[in-house]
Amino acid sequence: LGLLIGIEFVEGDGVTPARGRGARVAEAALPEGLILLPGGDHGHVLELTPPVTLTDQQVEHAIRTIAAVVERTP
Repeated sequence: LGLLIGIEFVEGDGVTPARGRGARVAEAALPEGLILLPGGDHGHVLELTPPVTLTDQQVEHAIRTIAAVVERTP
């Protein structure tokens, strides 16, 4: 039990799954200190499962890191 957030990546048409993008983002975030899970039938979803004990500082770090990784990961 706990929080589960999914971020779905799609192609420019807004419908077609961006195959493997969630997996690539999850892999790129690991060296930055974030453990994110790839998901979806096409690896196009990024799953976040933060613990209930997450601090505000950790949330801010995670948001900044995820945004940066998404921007630089095709």
